[in-house]
Amino acid sequence: MRKLLRLVSVLIALSTALAWPLVAAAHPLGNFTVNHYSRLELYADRVRVRYVLDMAEIPTFQAMSDIDQDGDGQVSQAENDRYRPLLVEQLRQNLSLSLNGQIEKLTAAASNLTFPAGQGNLQTLRLTVWFEAPVPAGASRLDIQYQDINGVDRVGWNEILTQPAAGVTVGKTDVGTADQSNELRAYPVAMLSSPLNNRSASVDYSLAMGSANAPSLNGDVEAPVTRTVDPFAQLIHVDDLRPDFIVFALLAAAVYGALHAFTPGHGKAMVGAYLVGSRGTPRHALLLGLTVTATHTLGVYALGLITLFAARYILPERLYPILGVVSGGAVVLIGVTLFVSRVRAARRQSRAADGAALAIAGMQDHEAAGPHSHGGLTHTHVPLTAGGVSVRNLLTLGISGGLVPCPSALLVMLGAVALNRVAFGLVLIVAFSLGLAIVLMATGLALVYAGRLFDRLPINARSIQWVSAGSALIMALIGLAAVWQAVGQITL
Repeated sequence: MRKLLRLVSVLIALSTALAWPLVAAAHPLGNFTVNHYSRLELYADRVRVRYVLDMAEIPTFQAMSDIDQDGDGQVSQAENDRYRPLLVEQLRQNLSLSLNGQIEKLTAAASNLTFPAGQGNLQTLRLTVWFEAPVPAGASRLDIQYQDINGVDRVGWNEILTQPAAGVTVGKTDVGTADQSNELRAYPVAMLSSPLNNRSASVDYSLAMGSANAPSLNGDVEAPVTRTVDPFAQLIHVDDLRPDFIVFALLAAAVYGALHAFTPGHGKAMVGAYLVGSRGTPRHALLLGLTVTATHTLGVYALGLITLFAARYILPERLYPILGVVSGGAVVLIGVTLFVSRVRAARRQSRAADGAALAIAGMQDHEAAGPHSHGGLTHTHVPLTAGGVSVRNLLTLGISGGLVPCPSALLVMLGAVALNRVAFGLVLIVAFSLGLAIVLMATGLALVYAGRLFDRLPINARSIQWVSAGSALIMALIGLAAVWQAVGQITL
């Protein structure tokens, strides 16, 4: 019994270690985000709103058709001057400010539109605006109600804070004074899995004698914005496409895909739990990896087409959590089905073994159901598992493992379209997916061969059946965790 408990403990520890990354976050949505920031500055004569809009690479790519009118890939000063006031007015119309119950119209006092370089040399969009509204004459106490409904259908960071001037005392409020993102320049890593989503603010403040008036706005000088570099996405932008570099780029893409497979998620835990519990073979591990490759590649292509041609109707970032629910749900279904069938098989085998034990009580029969030994090697003639490996389950798991495409691969596809290097970009994505699949196949092969060590352990077949059922249960729990996380992203 102790040996069985040790075996179960090892299996649970292994599955938990593999499962933890899946629960953490399979694919952060940083390249999809549209982020909003409002800082309410409270003065004796007016309320100012420092407003910042930060659009990541993919939504900026989608917006470029409206910004870059001549289609040369560059935003001229004339195009900037034409688009900036349109965007400012669009944002203003979705802002609401009331002072002591009276709706006040915000006016734009200054604005600045820039396009900082993002990952894969794709552009991002950053707009800063100063909105303001006058304080009612003679008011010594103000109740402010502020609301921002810009981008309610987009995934992103939404932050509101308040900043009182000298002599202004803030009373009751539901927002803080700490700037957690430095005006959307640096997002706290610890909060990315659960980003801020403040859409409204209520602030009550009083004005003392001599409270400061708002200072004049002397331009809007932007501090530089630091962006991380995605080395895989950079491959599509290299100028020289000699044959030797193309070979190097494909190998590099495969390496990046393999490294990406070690990041959170990608179904490493479910691969292990299924192949070990079902006593899979190396052929099954290879089939699983190839299915992941094909699904991941086709998923990137499909999402890229949606981004290019159907983003007005289907928001790509909203597909990610939906795909996560479908992927995790498939794993839950397979895990629960296997768990039920294996528990039933274990019970049938237990009854059969008990009946055989009664029939041969007192005898040393070679064909006994229980474990026995020859020359010190303990073994049994009872079938070890029920159900075995199902090709349908393998394909379902492979599809679920590759169903959620990597945002980096999508950046490569969009960059390829922008540079008219579509064929090169598509091949890079295939190489990336192959690298991802190689790690999953290696994980599966390692666990298949490790699972065969169970045959040498001096435990009876009934115990192995229950361990197999336990692996199916762990697999279902992993899928359930993925569904839970994806549902949480849908509600953001």
